[in-house]
Amino acid sequence: MNQEYVLIASDENAVEMIDDLPHLIPEAKILERRGNTFRFESPIHEEAVLYSYFENTHCVLTRKRVYNLIA
Repeated sequence: MNQEYVLIASDENAVEMIDDLPHLIPEAKILERRGNTFRFESPIHEEAVLYSYFENTHCVLTRKRVYNLIA
């Protein structure tokens, strides 16, 4: 099962790391890039690898969440 993630990079190091992500996790796919914000997909079982990979960089990595408003 795949999960979508959002990465907001605050420095060039994190941007270079996201470019290298498919080498670390071959199944990972970058879906969209807007400036320093990336949306990508990765297998959920690789989540620990993702957080470990980005933990020493100046960035924010979160799961992409969808919220439904209830009126």
